[in-house]
Amino acid sequence: MKQLSDLLWEAKADAPPPRFDVDDVVAAGRRRKRRRSATWAAAAAAVLVTAGVAQVVPRGPAVTTAAPSVAPSSTGSFYTFLFRGYRAGDFVVDDPSQLDLGASTSYVRKTGSTEVVANVIVYPPGVVPLGMGTPGKDKGTVNAEPINGRRAYYQGPQLFWEYADNAFADVVGLKPSRADLRAIAEAFVPGQGQPGRVAARVGYFPAGFRLISINGSTESFSMNFLPTSTTSKLMAGPDRNVEVGLLSELLQIRIAEPVRGRAIPDVLTCDAREKTCAVSAGGGKQLTVSGGEIPLSEVRKIAESIAPADLTDVGSWPTVGEALPTSALLTETR
Repeated sequence: MKQLSDLLWEAKADAPPPRFDVDDVVAAGRRRKRRRSATWAAAAAAVLVTAGVAQVVPRGPAVTTAAPSVAPSSTGSFYTFLFRGYRAGDFVVDDPSQLDLGASTSYVRKTGSTEVVANVIVYPPGVVPLGMGTPGKDKGTVNAEPINGRRAYYQGPQLFWEYADNAFADVVGLKPSRADLRAIAEAFVPGQGQPGRVAARVGYFPAGFRLISINGSTESFSMNFLPTSTTSKLMAGPDRNVEVGLLSELLQIRIAEPVRGRAIPDVLTCDAREKTCAVSAGGGKQLTVSGGEIPLSEVRKIAESIAPADLTDVGSWPTVGEALPTSALLTETR
């Protein structure tokens, strides 16, 4: 079955054709966390349940059990995940598959099941989780018993906890009980994260953009870029969160099924109105480059330079550093 981002893309198909995938906000916005528990419940339902049916997402790389380690350094690479997959009682936390400037995100399933029941979201030191309330001040936020000796809070179907000094994580899901959420949090070990991998090699990329998020599975993949000046402003914010208003600036590379069965072009085809170029990526998938504010000629040059990888073989994907020109990457410390 499809990821939420794919379903949302298709839901928009009756409107004017979209320039960007909704997972720009889903991934970079850490599943669009919102303030207060009532709104959070609706947000969690949108993420984990589609049309009343629990979301099922194909498995990513094999789950590995992380050995104890120190908290991730505040000077680590932006494109290295903050943790590895692990087991927590009856639950399996996958290796994270979504990465943005402010978080690494993973799916949680019951052992032996493919159904996603929760997400684990881990923030680097110093990043404030968007929507995290304060007990006694914000309605719906209450103190929980400490997790591994550190502070923790319940907020609707969500548990925030501090896993290291000034570093937070949260687990959110409608099906797991609070005891389940706690068990998942208590089993978490920071560090041991793998370098982020992407499903395409890009030979050409225009100056002035930086990679700000990757989001992929065996069903679909996207990587998203913003102008350097905008990226710097995000980095200066407390939560590094991408808001809807920035979508007009976004440049995206996406590999996925086309919208509502539209024919996949065998040769590179560009649309001046949408500022997009698309071509078959093989396996029934379409490569689409969406250009934001850059000229269509630049969008075409990017698309012509891309060599897609096999979506079904995540282990063969190149790392971010192998796949993209250095000029497109953040080189500052986290």
